[in-house]
Amino acid sequence: QTQKGSPQYINGELIELPDIPSDSEEEDDDDDDDGRKKHFLPPKWAESPELQLALAQQQSWDPQEIFGEIPPLKMEEIFKTRDTKKFRARTSSANWNGADGLTQEE
Repeated sequence: QTQKGSPQYINGELIELPDIPSDSEEEDDDDDDDGRKKHFLPPKWAESPELQLALAQQQSWDPQEIFGEIPPLKMEEIFKTRDTKKFRARTSSANWNGADGLTQEE
């Protein structure tokens, strides 16, 4: 049984990444095949003056005054499971001494 060595990686300084398109280039991606821009057309009811007024009046409302205090999140009640270890606190991912460490073959 032979052991594998570490993989050889390229020097990170030598890696060439593609250019990120500028904002003007990204706008071209929104064109249809015939050159027209794709735009979201909201339904008529969403543009009514009554709705706009109601939303403007409600934007400063406190949701807790309407719906009450938000209770603490209890994961065990939401995701009922027999495995209580499923929601254990996270540990450092740099801990290689645990059960999830590499095996001799790896």
